Amino acid sequence: MKKTLQTRWLLWKKQIISLLFWFVFPSAMTVFVVSQITSIQDDVQIPIGVVLEENSEMTDDLFQKLEQTPHIRPIVLTEREAKQQLAKHELDSLFIIHKNYAKNIEKGNRNQLVTTYQSDLSFAYAPIRETFISYVQQDYTRAKTVQTIQQMKQAYAISDEWLALDIVNRSKEIENEQQLLAVNFAFAASNIKNETENKRLIDPWGIWALLSLLATFMLFDWVIKEKQSPVMKRLTYSQWTLKKFLWNNFLLYTGLLVLIDLFTILSFASIFQQTITIKFIGALIAYRLTINMTIFLMSQLFRKPFTYYAVGFTIALFATIFSGVIIPVKGQVLQYIHPVIAFQEQNLFNSWLLISIIWFIGWSLRKGEKYA
Repeated sequence: MKKTLQTRWLLWKKQIISLLFWFVFPSAMTVFVVSQITSIQDDVQIPIGVVLEENSEMTDDLFQKLEQTPHIRPIVLTEREAKQQLAKHELDSLFIIHKNYAKNIEKGNRNQLVTTYQSDLSFAYAPIRETFISYVQQDYTRAKTVQTIQQMKQAYAISDEWLALDIVNRSKEIENEQQLLAVNFAFAASNIKNETENKRLIDPWGIWALLSLLATFMLFDWVIKEKQSPVMKRLTYSQWTLKKFLWNNFLLYTGLLVLIDLFTILSFASIFQQTITIKFIGALIAYRLTINMTIFLMSQLFRKPFTYYAVGFTIALFATIFSGVIIPVKGQVLQYIHPVIAFQEQNLFNSWLLISIIWFIGWSLRKGEKYA
């Protein structure tokens, strides 16, 4: 192995920049992509116009709820300004809160409280409208509760004085304390995790796995180039067979990539604040062995680097499409077929690992050229 390392270093010195690029590419690009997506996720808010025809405590409270709703940016405007901006598609939709909103709510009248407008480009109108209606419904329900309690007070001749404002405030306290409704969202069939963890639209390790697949294809082009190199003829007088030369270099590349992967684990754990387990490390090593063995054996089927690159990019593209990292896919069977999904599910076994092991054993036992 010492001679292999010395020989490999002589070859590496001529292509050190490209090697370092592909070694660092998966982790560096993953950090960049995830940071950009997170930034977009945090910054994007849907602008909606809100016209307040009356100023009351109830309408102010309604507007504050809209402001606190994630991904909604309510803007207070006059009706004329709001309709002009909606026509120019500067607003996604428009909501007009009519006069006597609070009085109608207190009387139990739900008609003509709010008027809504949308344009042909109002892509988020439906969910925002439902959210808006839910807030109005809360106000109506509280007012109805006050009426019911007052009627019960009269019916049962209760002398205690219960102010409507006290009843409304108490109902708000109960809602906050009890958390009557909690919703968790999961993207791309990912598991729902602890709410305290940072929620991301995309899994960093899924991106890393796909980029590592592409980078490994680029790194293992040495098999084709060196098998066709005239330098190999000089090894005829050495004790190395072609198979031993390839095997030793495969071990060298794999060992180095595993070390880089372990360093990536520590880096990602710090950057993305993720918990790393022994099972996860085992799944990552299994994924690394799977793609290394498969690509190493595939590379020996090619004679021209261009054809190898074309096939490599094609495989990486199809792996991305069916991985569920970017486009959600369904099917539990995929976690045993697709190595990236198996890695994300932290499975130590996948069918490609078994295929690559059997293929590798067959290649080792096959009689080949005696000398490199």
